[in-house]
Amino acid sequence: MNPKWCCMGFEDNYGEAGKRGVGILVERNEFGPRFTLQYRAVDKGHEEDVHGPSNLPVSTVCEVGMQFCPWCGANLEQQYGKHAAEMYRPELSISIL
Repeated sequence: MNPKWCCMGFEDNYGEAGKRGVGILVERNEFGPRFTLQYRAVDKGHEEDVHGPSNLPVSTVCEVGMQFCPWCGANLEQQYGKHAAEMYRPELSISIL
């Protein structure tokens, strides 16, 4: 994989996916590339270690889609669309937790 990164913020946060904090996920499906900003309260694999009151649900991972880089404003489909398949890391998505 050799995308030309739009900025250091995007590159750094793409590398942090799966760890506690903010990460970037990229996927490609039948509709085209999809870019996701993900926040994790704990590292991947430690979700079960979070204990809250039994009647209060706790979100350990949240995701929101995005079209533009939150750090520099680059159009993500234009910047990374052709690399989306190789940037895809399905094991980090909350859809398979």
